[in-house]
Amino acid sequence: MDRAEHEATVSVTRWLTSDPVARGFDKLRKPVAATKPTGHLALEGISYNGTLPMMIAATDVPNLDAIVPVQGMSNGYDHFLTAASMRILIRLGPYMDQQEAAARTPICELTRFKAVADSDDVTYTYNDFW
Repeated sequence: MDRAEHEATVSVTRWLTSDPVARGFDKLRKPVAATKPTGHLALEGISYNGTLPMMIAATDVPNLDAIVPVQGMSNGYDHFLTAASMRILIRLGPYMDQQEAAARTPICELTRFKAVADSDDVTYTYNDFW
């Protein structure tokens, strides 16, 4: 769920609605138009527990009329707990370190320290932070 993935999905969404800002190309780098576009689009997704369609909707892409975030995530605790149950160990601290380093936003450092301290990465105990 980094900036590149978000921007790529926004571009594809814009291309599917024939937005002139987004252009599509085939393997030979020839321009390609979306097939029979109506100018309206709905996004459905299960990736990242349906977070990607929500991220795209938040960017106010023109003609995105509906989103269906299948198995949508309603809070961070459920997201991290689901990932842990799939044997993917996601700890909030390292995840936030990676995001902060990528975004180069030291202004968020105090908030990140507090979130890591309050989240209990060791036991994943549901607490006031979540």
